[in-house]
Amino acid sequence: MKYYKFIIYLFAFLAVGLSANALAATEFVTTVNTDGGGDYSSLSLWEAAIDSDLTAAGTKVIAGSLTRGSFSDGVAVTQTTSGATATMLHDTATQMMLVSVTGTPNSTNTWYPTADGNDTTNAWTPTDAGDSVIAKVNLSGTVVDTTAVNVTGWTTNSTNYISIQGNYVPPVSGSVYSTSYYRLETTDTTAFTTDENYVFLDKIQVQVTTTGIVGANGVFFNGTNGGRFSNSVVKTIHAVSASRSGFVSQGEAGESTYIWNNVFIDTNKGAAAIRHITNGTLYAYSNTIHNAAYGIRASVANALIAKNNIIQSSDNTTYVDGTLAASSTNNISESDTQVQYADVAQGAFYASSTADGTSASKLIDTSVNFTTLGVKVGSIVRNRTDSTYSRVTAIDSSTQVSLAHDIMVSGEGYTIHTNLWGNVVFVDEANDNFLLGSIDTIAINNGTSTSAEAAPLNFTTDIQGKNRSSVWDIGADEYVVDVKMRGNVKMRGNVKFR
Repeated sequence: MKYYKFIIYLFAFLAVGLSANALAATEFVTTVNTDGGGDYSSLSLWEAAIDSDLTAAGTKVIAGSLTRGSFSDGVAVTQTTSGATATMLHDTATQMMLVSVTGTPNSTNTWYPTADGNDTTNAWTPTDAGDSVIAKVNLSGTVVDTTAVNVTGWTTNSTNYISIQGNYVPPVSGSVYSTSYYRLETTDTTAFTTDENYVFLDKIQVQVTTTGIVGANGVFFNGTNGGRFSNSVVKTIHAVSASRSGFVSQGEAGESTYIWNNVFIDTNKGAAAIRHITNGTLYAYSNTIHNAAYGIRASVANALIAKNNIIQSSDNTTYVDGTLAASSTNNISESDTQVQYADVAQGAFYASSTADGTSASKLIDTSVNFTTLGVKVGSIVRNRTDSTYSRVTAIDSSTQVSLAHDIMVSGEGYTIHTNLWGNVVFVDEANDNFLLGSIDTIAINNGTSTSAEAAPLNFTTDIQGKNRSSVWDIGADEYVVDVKMRGNVKMRGNVKFR
């Protein structure tokens, strides 16, 4: 009986192992270097060359190297001995990508251009039989990439996806938009568009210039599912009022798009920094927005979840347009009138109750504990009885807070939202450096950790790649002081450097 049980367990183990292996995928890694020396000189050339059905059984990445001669992109190839055939989209020093594979490739015999008839002149030697493909491209170069990119015509899924990886890291001084890293810049046309699912765009700089009444977005995810945009900067230069935005998500029912740790600059003159147009859900976490006509624009109610975003200097004073999802929280606006507070008096809240005391510019409620609830200076307050708004200016005690306006009397209902008002201090706002300044008090330590949420929202780093602290900051940047110590240093307790 034990013998039979062993056999059953062995088969079960092998089945699980084979199933896991079948679902695995390997990155086919190519490069775009606008200065030269890469596989491609522009992102659009890469897209055109590698565009394929990544989910097809006949699409494979094979490890190995060129033995002799050379192979042209798109050439028909044949493997000796096995007789397998395919089309080679591209080969690098260590990999090749094949589509339309027929037969059964092996891990030892050479590949050659079918037209050659043999491998005498041109040969590529594999070290494995191939795996399904993740299409990854690494971007670099200081020369501007000026050709708009449209990722379309592919087939992807959550295993076989597209990963576009830039090299951007925000400089600590000067503008966060830097000439030292890869840049995609276009005029009068959207810089990056995709209508494919599972496109991951990370660490890239995008700039769009419009010269007239032309709508042009920075990044447009059009009807996509599982798309990601992160750790990047988008800048727009609009000559006249335009309706397009820094980032636009246009989803379908049941689809989700994720953006985090991005900086949006100058999406003004009628445009929004972040906009969600139709259906699906857009998750916008830990972004920093400066000088936008609309900071965050939710064209579909309750379909945009915003957490830990900074919105400053909106040129038409609309910081949030539309109705955010109820779980939206810890966003900072710079609205400075009671009417403007209404934009951000939504989402999650600390308390929703009824005042039981009256004092000028105070909110008094002896039935709650404002301190325990975590109410902060800057928290937006809504009087639910007469729809007036204010913000918390001081936590006087566990049952009383001071307000910027005299809006509450005993018996009136109120809600204290987790969204905040405040003027964020940046490193150099005048010169477009939107990393957090050391003397800031509104964004630093006022965020909420999202690291326990489902991937990809479980990120734990900021736009610079720094680990976020135990108490998160709001926005794309986490303010952390680098501390170097030498010698015998002992510390005890909860020690945090900033």
